[in-house]
Amino acid sequence: MNVEAYRVWKPSNLVLLAIVLLSSWFTGQLILGAEASELLFLILPVVFVAFLFFTVKDWRSGLWLLCAWLLFEDIVRKFMGNNMIVYFGKDAIAGVVYLAFYAARRSGKIPIFRPPFWIPLVFFFWWTLLEVFNPNSPSLWYGVLGMKLFFYYVPLFFVGYAVFRNEADLQRFLQFNLFLAGVIALLGIIQAIIGPTFLNPANLAADIRDLSSLVRFDPVSHQIFFRPTSVFVSDGRYAYYMLMAWLLGAGSAAYWFVRQLPGKWYVLLIMGVISVALVLGGARASLLFASTSVIVLAGAFVWGLPGAHVWGARAKKAFAATLIVVGVAIVGSTVLYPEDVASRWGFYLTTLSPYSNSYELGQRAWTGPIGEIVKAFYYPNWLLGYGTGTCSLGVQYVTRILNVPRLYIGVESGYGALILETGVIGLLLWLLWTSVLVLSAWRVVKRLRRTALFPIGLVIAMFAFVVFFALTAMSNSGYENFVINAYVWLLLGILFRLPDLLPTSTIPPALKRQG
Repeated sequence: MNVEAYRVWKPSNLVLLAIVLLSSWFTGQLILGAEASELLFLILPVVFVAFLFFTVKDWRSGLWLLCAWLLFEDIVRKFMGNNMIVYFGKDAIAGVVYLAFYAARRSGKIPIFRPPFWIPLVFFFWWTLLEVFNPNSPSLWYGVLGMKLFFYYVPLFFVGYAVFRNEADLQRFLQFNLFLAGVIALLGIIQAIIGPTFLNPANLAADIRDLSSLVRFDPVSHQIFFRPTSVFVSDGRYAYYMLMAWLLGAGSAAYWFVRQLPGKWYVLLIMGVISVALVLGGARASLLFASTSVIVLAGAFVWGLPGAHVWGARAKKAFAATLIVVGVAIVGSTVLYPEDVASRWGFYLTTLSPYSNSYELGQRAWTGPIGEIVKAFYYPNWLLGYGTGTCSLGVQYVTRILNVPRLYIGVESGYGALILETGVIGLLLWLLWTSVLVLSAWRVVKRLRRTALFPIGLVIAMFAFVVFFALTAMSNSGYENFVINAYVWLLLGILFRLPDLLPTSTIPPALKRQG
């Protein structure tokens, strides 16, 4: 066989061809009326093995596949009756990525980096490991769950740090993730308009039925609307992911304009779709964080990309173009679907306006979280807690599948949950290592000032702050959400790598003298 023929028929191309053919067959069978669950039982193992094959062959490609699996695992799980084997598919792929990365690292060709927050994170790790054996915990399985939620995706930091060899790799990664975000946002928009019958099976599993069919109403007009989940099992996971996609898209738009890369209007189009998805999502926290980020980004771009230079002018152009596209997208959706948009806007205005009788912002943003933290101290074992994982996400699966007793404890605050699980010492260690992490991330952002990569670094640092502080203060469903957890570690690794991707020669000499 000659070389050209081998390139066409090599194993990786054959596997890719098999995936395309199976996907086409799956779509055709759905059109003909076949049951989705039966088809998925046939096709999913093939796709999973193909993903593992590519991952073993190339850990960088495996990282891309892991991102895709993370984002679309939930929809498969929904149509397979909340099958828990599917739930652990991402963990298996992540484990293979780690092993392949470690094997490549031993060759000496992978950059090694020890993060500045490593020591306080290690202290937190050992304390949570000790809390696994807390005598107040009814089972060690809770500890296994908690350790997985806290630490399983931490290695993605090192993978993210080493995955990019140059800016071209970074650009492809951003385009790939923005494309996935655009698809998920578009599906969420369609579901918000059509209702829960779209992207949901006729009979949802009991564990996820409430999560996938949440309905809200405007307390003044009493208009009812459905909170979409898109490809996820819960509206909260979808809302948090859309917030991350918004921040990443905003930074990417500025970066594309500063670099004058082809495809900047593609990035802006996706930003428009994500913005409409945020409005129709019905999640006030994500919408408020995204809206507030506009002000923060405007000031940060003025500071980080001085307007006296052409890069500053391009950043301003990117900011203005993003606002215009977002505004047009929201106005257009209002014209096309006035009732759907109006029901959400009415809900936002009546619950977030301080002049409304149904004002909830103060309660949701401050009074409620503080009260829930205080509530944790009413439990008798607040000093040392009840053990790692005892009030984490997913405890219902531990009690149901492993038949272990459940502790009926819990508060609606991530900090309060830390107190209940790991005691006051655990909370203090969490605050220590997350503070060091965010400060370290900010130092990297300052190093990126007056470089084209500043917008990317800035939005990653903002996202880390939101996850480790804002979302954690409200609930433990921020950091412990596997999509957000995996992405925050991956993006942080990318952030610490950014200074090495951009040679100092790309910084204009005039700006060097100013610095």
